[in-house]
Amino acid sequence: MEILKFAEWFYGPQKRFLASTQLILNPSKSWLESGVITAAYQNLEESRIQRKFGSLNRFYREEAVDVFSLNGDFSIALTADKRRTLSYGFEFAYNDVNSNAYGKELNIVNGEIDGFSNDFKVAISLSRRG
Repeated sequence: MEILKFAEWFYGPQKRFLASTQLILNPSKSWLESGVITAAYQNLEESRIQRKFGSLNRFYREEAVDVFSLNGDFSIALTADKRRTLSYGFEFAYNDVNSNAYGKELNIVNGEIDGFSNDFKVAISLSRRG
């Protein structure tokens, strides 16, 4: 017989936003024949909700991540016929992560769920344990 661990475990809605722009270079210099520089910004938001079986406490975990990136891809021909090229580049990425965790207690009236009461803080654990 299998024992239930969770009464509820689900993801909240995800929100995603991406903006990106590119600068295309064709200077025909000896060290750079062509290149592309790409700048991008992403915002990601997601959440998880869980309640253990037999518990009245529902736990919420919310994450918001801002991702900033800058990427450069460049090339130069190594032979006059352009059959051999050297490609080089760089990439920079920075993630700004914000997490929040809190809990709510289910309010039971006459044996039925009637909303929530008693909000409480929850410590965010860095490890992923079941």
